[in-house]
Amino acid sequence: MLSLRKNVLVGLLIATCTLAGCGYHTVYGTHSVSETNPSLSSQLNSISIQPIADKEGIILRNALLDRMNASGKPQHPLYKMYITVHSTTDKLGVKESDTATRANLKMVAKVLLTDAETGETVWKDQQTSFVSYNILESTYATVAAENDASKRGLTELADKITLSTGLKLQHQNQ
Repeated sequence: MLSLRKNVLVGLLIATCTLAGCGYHTVYGTHSVSETNPSLSSQLNSISIQPIADKEGIILRNALLDRMNASGKPQHPLYKMYITVHSTTDKLGVKESDTATRANLKMVAKVLLTDAETGETVWKDQQTSFVSYNILESTYATVAAENDASKRGLTELADKITLSTGLKLQHQNQ
């Protein structure tokens, strides 16, 4: 019995040390840019994200504001970011009855970063996100799945835009 407890404790100790050494971090913790790179956080916070058309644009803009302007709207922005979002749906998994059971949602965001004073283009970018969802017999369930897929795609776009913008600003200032 004592040997079993000893083995369990040794196993837990090894697992803890392994996780500590591999860069493990909690899933639900806060992992913002400001924690890892405060200078990059201030550069991202100097971008004024302009309104984006449609429901998808509102969701994307809010996600970008959470990532780039977490401390609030910049008082004197150095840059303005303009974004357009376009999405297409491809239906897959067709049954014998010629109805689809699966769909891929492709979302494309075109990004334009301009100097706030001169209006000159600093950088252009395009990011793409692919997400899938099930098409079910229930219309409500299909709409809910499609909305969820759209939110997941827009979250992925926000992450990609934040990362690529941060890399561009970091490279520009070196």
